[in-house]
Amino acid sequence: MDGTLVIEEYIDDGEEYSVEVLTTNGRHEVLAITTKEVVMPYFIEAGHLLPAPLKMEDREAIQETVCSLLTSIGHLEGPSSYGEAYRTLSSLTHDTVAIKFGIWFG
Repeated sequence: MDGTLVIEEYIDDGEEYSVEVLTTNGRHEVLAITTKEVVMPYFIEAGHLLPAPLKMEDREAIQETVCSLLTSIGHLEGPSSYGEAYRTLSSLTHDTVAIKFGIWFG
């Protein structure tokens, strides 16, 4: 460890989703968005619903956020998964936040 500290904002509203993407020649295709059922206060995953029941505008916002992140890191080929993508829908925010993702090479 190099002593780097990462501090993240706590997100306490909105729904949690997982997003599966396949990238070919720099083109990102979202294959699935899944709603996660999370038991609080310990964030235990109790179930998943596929496909996630989303309005088209929310689905597009999640896709845009995830694909923009992949483009920004230069991901050109292969699958990726976003284990935690939040779509906050409170009266104060209406935003998508990508929290954790993994990319598979090979």
